[in-house]
Amino acid sequence: MIQDLLSIDALIPLLQADHVDVRHQAARILADHGPATAAIKKLLWEAYLADEQHPYEIIAAGMNRGPMDEATFLGIIERLTVLDDRSAEMAMAQTTLDHAPVELIRKHRSVIDKQASIWPSTRTLMNFRTQLQHETPAKIWQKAIKVLGVAGSAWTEDDMLSAKGFTLAGFLIAANYPSTEVLSQYLAEGRYGDTLLALEIVDMLGYRAEASARATLLSTFSKALEHEDELLADACTDALARCADAEVIAAVQRLIADESPLLIDYASDEPLSLGTELSLDILGNSFLPQAVSALVSLFGSKASLEFDCAVAAHLALFPSPTAVDEVLKRLPQLETTAGFGEVLLRLLPMAALLGIQVPKQAHLEQLKSDYMTQKAEDLAEYLREEALEDEALEADFDEFEGKPLASPILPYVRVEAKLGRNDPCHCGSGKKYKKCCML
Repeated sequence: MIQDLLSIDALIPLLQADHVDVRHQAARILADHGPATAAIKKLLWEAYLADEQHPYEIIAAGMNRGPMDEATFLGIIERLTVLDDRSAEMAMAQTTLDHAPVELIRKHRSVIDKQASIWPSTRTLMNFRTQLQHETPAKIWQKAIKVLGVAGSAWTEDDMLSAKGFTLAGFLIAANYPSTEVLSQYLAEGRYGDTLLALEIVDMLGYRAEASARATLLSTFSKALEHEDELLADACTDALARCADAEVIAAVQRLIADESPLLIDYASDEPLSLGTELSLDILGNSFLPQAVSALVSLFGSKASLEFDCAVAAHLALFPSPTAVDEVLKRLPQLETTAGFGEVLLRLLPMAALLGIQVPKQAHLEQLKSDYMTQKAEDLAEYLREEALEDEALEADFDEFEGKPLASPILPYVRVEAKLGRNDPCHCGSGKKYKKCCML
């Protein structure tokens, strides 16, 4: 059994490390797997204020777990007065307030009411959570389903109110939701038509350290893959990574072994086997020693260098000398694969974090830089093509309206790979495409 994962305490000083990738990796592990204490929340918030290069969704994830102390709560409200309404930090601060303890909301209601920069949706959620604090789980459950039904109708009509309803329903349930058995029963009935509610339930189950919750998530994950429901499968992936134990790791390992050989087309970032890709995500984000062993055992199991490269990229996420050494041993044979750049993006900062010497460091750093430059160029090309496509649509509309065209519009032709599901979203939110505009 591998027991050399870097401790949580050892990660805390690395929030101020010189290497930006090391700071981000340490923050990600603390946010996702560190203890959900007020002290950790304060550390993450202070790290964000000191280094605004931190992706805001990483910090928000940590801030939204466990208790929030009064000083942090008031600090966030005060910070809102100087933020741009469209900034990523504003979104992170608002999201964090959505999870603030009800007792703090009640205590500082006068301060909240004076703060004009708090979004209306956040105010609505605060009010609902305080009003429903003492309601029974059954009543909150009924209220959530009712609100979510309205959101579902709005969704089909392409109405932005759906997003508000979706979020509201989640917090109505989270305020005092029913037992794991009730949640599990809803998913067990296979009512996948109500995907919005299913996503909320899956997310909540991911925070339950119960065998029944894990079993339900594994079953839902399998059914979502069978029905090609990528949105639900993605949600199960995140939830399983949060609550994984040895049994989950073994089940995911079996799923990968049972699937057909994987060939990843990194040019388009679309694997032929979604189940294998998401299963690797579960292993790579679980932060468990058993996952390190499972990933190491997968090397060579598919007789595909592309698959081995995908395994190496996930293994490089672990703050473990054993994991880094296993990846380093395979670097020479993986250098010709299309996904090698992604391995370097994860491996080099992790090796620096652990103080491990990397052979041919300068050469690998140059390859990493070239890869990042190419990714930036691909994103710029994607945005250019999207603009051309919009212009072509506008031109078609002008022609339909009988208006003269200002200049001829060339036909739109996509010459580069489309934006991958794991690439940064083109809208500038800082989130992955699959977690943002892909929805």
